Amino acid sequence: MRQSLFILLSVIIVTQSITAQNYYWIEFTDKHNSPYSIDQPEYFLSTQAIQRRQKQGISIDTTDLPVNPQYIDSVTAKGAVYIHQSKWLNGITVILSHNAQPKLISRLPFVKKIEQTHSSDYKWPPIRKLPALQDTIQYDAGYTQEQHAQIGLDYLHKSGYRGQGKKIAILDTGFPNVDNDITYQTTDIADTYNIAYPTKTVYDSNLHNHGASCFSIMAANIDGTYIGSAPEATYYLFVTEINEDESLLEIDHWVRAAEIADSIGVDIITSSLGYSIMDDTTTTFQYNQLDGKTIRCSRAAELAVQKGIVVCISAGNEANKPWHYITAPADADGILTIGGVDNSGNHS
Repeated sequence: MRQSLFILLSVIIVTQSITAQNYYWIEFTDKHNSPYSIDQPEYFLSTQAIQRRQKQGISIDTTDLPVNPQYIDSVTAKGAVYIHQSKWLNGITVILSHNAQPKLISRLPFVKKIEQTHSSDYKWPPIRKLPALQDTIQYDAGYTQEQHAQIGLDYLHKSGYRGQGKKIAILDTGFPNVDNDITYQTTDIADTYNIAYPTKTVYDSNLHNHGASCFSIMAANIDGTYIGSAPEATYYLFVTEINEDESLLEIDHWVRAAEIADSIGVDIITSSLGYSIMDDTTTTFQYNQLDGKTIRCSRAAELAVQKGIVVCISAGNEANKPWHYITAPADADGILTIGGVDNSGNHS
């Protein structure tokens, strides 16, 4: 009986260690022996991305090269499930389902760092309920005019600059029902990418509507009622945020989205997301990490600027909360970190 019980417990323990679905960031030491070359960028960058660099006198360098596919193959040969990569930071996001895999992978000679970003063992809090859409609130032209006048946008609109010819990537939570909203009948949405939930569209009604709200500020175009800041721009919508929790995995989704945005040749990346306190408090950032050089999404934001992209990031809503400071990637060098004011110009 004791022997049978021991065998049963052993099977349970082994089964649990095999079926765990934990996400990891794996960073590599180099890009040696890559099949790609900076002399042939057309194999890994779009024509638009190359033209943007040429227009601004920006050189194509090794950060533009994809991660060495041989390194990826070596990691997946250890049983890792590949999710996506960051060429700028030279690493990949994977799922490891066995507790022994991280140690095995860390022994590979080209692995610089391995870090768990999301744990299936962690007991996440209940799914946050989505706030009700305030679709009964009416905006008139006067209200829009007041907002635009605060930053001189009314002058630009009167001068004929309404975003035409510019490509804007929005990295956010979700854009539920935007595809069926009459507000955007004339809006050019060129493509969408749901990195956080690959099996769903970015318009899924179960996604948080924060992305849709931010999108409306830029793209809405109802003459006489509400005009966005750039209603004639071309938009690319990215879902990088996970509804259920706050974790390091979201940061790696953000980095992946920024690199895709660069590859398709966007002019602007805008994101009203910020990271500081994680649900798994052992991964919460420290204030001294907000140096623009430490947190992965901040490093990626700076690299995006170096590739010729204008990057706009929200400062955060933390002044009256325990964190108090701005959040990553708002600490990145060279970006525009944006705060909020009310109609009188006071901090909101």
